[in-house]
Amino acid sequence: MTKLNVKVKDLPQQVTEPGEYTIKSVAANQQTRIGTAHILTVTNGKEERSLFVQHSDHPTSRTNLGKLIIGLSDDTDRWVGKAVRVTFDADRKRKIEPIVKG
Repeated sequence: MTKLNVKVKDLPQQVTEPGEYTIKSVAANQQTRIGTAHILTVTNGKEERSLFVQHSDHPTSRTNLGKLIIGLSDDTDRWVGKAVRVTFDADRKRKIEPIVKG
């Protein structure tokens, strides 16, 4: 019998409502069942939620990762404390945009 080495991370529920959220923490390059992702813990002032941002070695300005890199930084540690706007399209696909002041 083979023993599996599985790490289970306790995360808040994913964001299901559109709105503005502040990034509290980033766990970069985490293996998930759908590939590698950056897992963001965010808050809207009332509750914590999580956001999964699919990792790509070549992000474009049309992807959530690309928008975060362009608007915030390519260093995920610098995302903490920054605000993002989450919206959903007609297919309930999540869109994440940094809120850049200035």
